[in-house]
Amino acid sequence: MPIRLGKKCLSKDTKEMSTLKFFLVCVYVLSPFVDMYNGYVQQFFDSRTIVPAVIFKMMIILFSFRYILRTNKATILLRVFSPLLLFCYLYWESSCYVDDLIELLRYASKFIYPYSILIVLYVFRRQLNTDTLLHYVLAYGLICAVSILLSDLLGFSTDSYGEDYGYGVKGLFNAGNDIGLSLILCNCVSAYYIGKGGDAKYILFNVILLITSFRIGSVAGMMGAVSVVLVLIMQPFFVRNKYSKNFYRYKHLLLWAGIPLIVYSVYLIMNTDAYTLEKFNIERLISGGARAVLAEAFYAVSSDFTVADGLFGIGSNELFVRIAHYLGLYGTERALEVDHLELIGSFGFILGGLLLLYPIFYWLRYINYYVKERDGLSFWMAIAFSLFVFHGIFAGHAFTSIVAMTVLVAFIFVADKMYYKIDRER
Repeated sequence: MPIRLGKKCLSKDTKEMSTLKFFLVCVYVLSPFVDMYNGYVQQFFDSRTIVPAVIFKMMIILFSFRYILRTNKATILLRVFSPLLLFCYLYWESSCYVDDLIELLRYASKFIYPYSILIVLYVFRRQLNTDTLLHYVLAYGLICAVSILLSDLLGFSTDSYGEDYGYGVKGLFNAGNDIGLSLILCNCVSAYYIGKGGDAKYILFNVILLITSFRIGSVAGMMGAVSVVLVLIMQPFFVRNKYSKNFYRYKHLLLWAGIPLIVYSVYLIMNTDAYTLEKFNIERLISGGARAVLAEAFYAVSSDFTVADGLFGIGSNELFVRIAHYLGLYGTERALEVDHLELIGSFGFILGGLLLLYPIFYWLRYINYYVKERDGLSFWMAIAFSLFVFHGIFAGHAFTSIVAMTVLVAFIFVADKMYYKIDRER
């Protein structure tokens, strides 16, 4: 009898591990290929139908439904977010004419999809260890990076900002800024493992992610990549870990090879691309550039909001149409690219505020954990969240990015796993 029970338990554990592995492969290995195919269909065939990426992500969301009530975390998210989201949609439908259901579902999936991933991760929290999840995240970033570099090398990559607007390529992906931020977040993972073990492969991963971040051409991505390198060099001053001899060897390699590479890349950009050089203009950076104009447009548009509009938002479609009208762009939409304003305008102060505060809460948790423990993992997770938050404020494409949030929810899961471990020890 005990033997039969043991076999039954073993069978159940094996099944759960298989399910978990399948889920992680879908989210962090297959997802980039689906996004690339989606970009290929939209860019080369100008498809306006239901795109493959939307179908794939809806399948992930539906898969998570069977686990909704199996974890308290999921139950809380369901009870808080779902009624608010439903009420917001009903309000938008009653106050604004929404004629594009597919676009409505696509925008909603930006926020539902990452939290669906988080729900499944919490269900399998006992079977999933931190290193396994972080290596899947790293694989996600490397697939994106290598595909961009290969497509650039083979000559079928698309430009980040169009043929007439400067330096940068984004492979077959639609959202260059989003991919750039996700690569920076993944680079923080590789930097953590460089400090932890000093393995040469993580140096290679770091270099690949660094080069790709520069090749995409976004100012925020370039500055984020430089920040990761500089923090990695200074890491021994902030972390108590015992480092291997390899780490110190690679640290100097990064110092004497990585920084000159960055300087040389900047030199090439400055001498070949006036548009990109203009983006690095000090006055333009201080003033906020184009995003300052978009922020001004939002404040002008939001001045006409009713109290209900302020509380529940007006929906992304309506908001982007009003922004475009204010800028004189009739018959089209214009995204804000300033995350906190876009969330408040789209979802209102209640739901939009919660979507903003949720990642910030974990950012503060990592900082608190680092102050107490001074360990490498909390250090790099705090750096990753810092880059994420500042990217969202100054460049957008963070809180509203399904790509970046796919990476960030893994970090949120790791934060809780670390926190509750401390509680058990105490």
